[in-house]
Amino acid sequence: MEFEDDEPLTELIDGSWQASNDSQAWQSAQVIGKLGDSPWEGMIGTMRENDPFKGRCAVTKEFSSAYLEMDDVVEGASVKVNGRFAGGVIGAPYRLNVTSLIKPGRNTFEIEPYAPKAVRLMVY
Repeated sequence: MEFEDDEPLTELIDGSWQASNDSQAWQSAQVIGKLGDSPWEGMIGTMRENDPFKGRCAVTKEFSSAYLEMDDVVEGASVKVNGRFAGGVIGAPYRLNVTSLIKPGRNTFEIEPYAPKAVRLMVY
C-alpha cells in the first residue's frame, strides 16, 4: 500500500489472516492466488550474473496502471520497455511506472547493466 505522504506499508498476507464485516465472527482469510498470478504478469527472461536482463511477458487483461519491480539491483539500472527508455533506478525501491509503455499482448524488457535477481510486471 502506498501513501502520498509516508513510506509504503508492506505486509505478508496469507491464510493466517482473518477477515469479517463483523468483528465477533472473524474467519480465516482465503488464499486466492500466489505471486505470479494476476495482477502479477509472468515474466520470461535471462538472469545471468554480470549480464543485462532481456525478457518478455504478455499482458492478457485490461489495465489502468503498470509497474516494473526488480529485486536486488546491482549498482542501479537503466530500463527499456518495448525498445523505449522507461527510466532508471538507484536504490530501493526498484520500481518504475511503465504504464505508458505497456501494450496489450507481448512486451519486451531490457535492464542494464546487470540483471536483477527477479523482475515482475504488476498490472492493475
